[in-house]
Amino acid sequence: MAAAYQLYAMYLWAALVALFLVLAIWVITIQVRMNRLIHGYSRLVDDSEDGTLQDALTRYVERLDETTGQVEELDKLCQSVEASVRRAIQRIGVVRFNPFADTGSDQSFAVALLDLNGTGIVFSSLFSRTSTRIFAKPVVDGKSTHALTDEEQEAIEQAMASDTDLVGREAG
Repeated sequence: MAAAYQLYAMYLWAALVALFLVLAIWVITIQVRMNRLIHGYSRLVDDSEDGTLQDALTRYVERLDETTGQVEELDKLCQSVEASVRRAIQRIGVVRFNPFADTGSDQSFAVALLDLNGTGIVFSSLFSRTSTRIFAKPVVDGKSTHALTDEEQEAIEQAMASDTDLVGREAG
């Protein structure tokens, strides 16, 4: 037996050293993970008086409830703002034209200012050498109860052709 030990001693010691190194690496890995867990647990329960996990979780649930309430309030505010924005002027059409042969350039114009639903106003200005006249007509759903000139109708059509509202969503 002593002869067998002497013959294989070097291999046995090498195996023991290898086993020791594997176990040492394993212990170090477990220690590093344990330190991370302890650090995370400490951060979690740091603010509680008793430092218990239950206190920390209770505190976080209360914060979550507060945050949920705030998000619901912000959602209501967002819906209110969106409803207001839908009534804001979002669609604009401008047509310049020359209604009279005795004036130079396109000094006359028609402008349509409409909300997302096509409701608003179209106004036009007729420029001549001696005077300027301005007309305003209400528009509901892209139409007016008053007679429209071709230029006013074109301005409304331009305004209605725009597809997006101020929030950037597709108009529906």
